[in-house]
Amino acid sequence: MKLRIPLLALGFCALLLGAFGQSGVEQDQKGEVTDKASEPEVQVNFWADTSAVVPGGEFLLAAYFELPEGWHIYWENAGQSGMPTTVKVAAPVGFKLGPARYPGPKSLELGLGITSFVYEKEVAIFVPITAPADLGARKSFEFSLEAEWLVCREVCFLQNAKLSLSLEAHGEEGTPKKAHAKKLDPQKLLLPRPQANLKGLRWNWLASPPEYRALVVVGGASELDFFPTLESNLALGGLVHNPGGNGYELAADFSMTPGQESDEPRATGLLRVVRKGVLRFYTVNFSGAAQ
Repeated sequence: MKLRIPLLALGFCALLLGAFGQSGVEQDQKGEVTDKASEPEVQVNFWADTSAVVPGGEFLLAAYFELPEGWHIYWENAGQSGMPTTVKVAAPVGFKLGPARYPGPKSLELGLGITSFVYEKEVAIFVPITAPADLGARKSFEFSLEAEWLVCREVCFLQNAKLSLSLEAHGEEGTPKKAHAKKLDPQKLLLPRPQANLKGLRWNWLASPPEYRALVVVGGASELDFFPTLESNLALGGLVHNPGGNGYELAADFSMTPGQESDEPRATGLLRVVRKGVLRFYTVNFSGAAQ
């Protein structure tokens, strides 16, 4: 069954996709059905950032997406429209898997006050792996990936991939060589860093319940943006940008999520910071006492 839903209706699209399964979402904003041939080809690779496995070693597996020009997929919090991109990795017995790590996204304004959090061109979603201390007699190890994503422009298509890779046990002394560094290293730089690493950060609440305004200042920054995570109990209403000579001021307006009015306000997310031309993302938690 084909789903025919406009991009701006994707808040409702998630419910329909869950009910009807995977299919192309093929309708433009005028309600005209598109040709199936317009479905974009998203290239997905499944890579490790190491050439071999060492006992007790830590490495990253990556689902690396390459998108056609003009198309986008979604961050783990898709925003007000879209569906999260998901990756599931299976590893041999004895290997420990960490939670998927998503690079910081960008904001996409869709009109009608709708904002989504997306990736364009390319993105790598990482899964941390720790090998067992004893690899035994095994010489190679198989890993598998299941990925699902919604790719959109004026129309959207729900796509998926199942991939696998094999890594050899490291049979030599020393550290194994890095792999796919040219593609993966720039993506690693976009992974969120701890809030404690962001020097010059100050913030304060400026409003009273149930409405809140977090005033965020980062010294020396030329750009700031905020992306809420799903752990927040505050809904993001809007952002007011105020660049200054000694830093950048960002006012984020929130309202308490219904049913959680008795809880302490908690706005968790990523802060996008550009300072001296360098882009970085930081995990932030605006809750409790101001800093």
